[in-house]
Amino acid sequence: MADKGADKKDDVTPIQPQVREKSKIDYILERKAKQAERAKARGESNNEDEDDFIAAEDKDVIKRVIEQDYGSQFDILAQQQLDQEIKLFISTNELAAKATPEEMAKFQEYIIHPSRQQVPLETIMLEVL
Repeated sequence: MADKGADKKDDVTPIQPQVREKSKIDYILERKAKQAERAKARGESNNEDEDDFIAAEDKDVIKRVIEQDYGSQFDILAQQQLDQEIKLFISTNELAAKATPEEMAKFQEYIIHPSRQQVPLETIMLEVL
């Protein structure tokens, strides 16, 4: 009886798992292209990249309203993100460990200055030292 079971196991071919030949982005792009074709066939314009989708004066109004309503929240988030980046830099950098409290205060001032928003923290630390 054991021989019959062994023969059945040998006859079974292993099932190969399906392999996705396309990435998720490929499927999304295909779907968007099909939607654009259908919209074009109906005579509609479904181009999201058009600049005149929102008029320039409307963009200004929207920007002003968002700044007025949410500007302070964006500033708070930016400050929190900067504080976190500074803490990480200070904890991992040797230069920051050597700095005096006066130099660290100057470092903090330099970081906040708008002209140094894109400058790496290490470069600012070297300026201070």
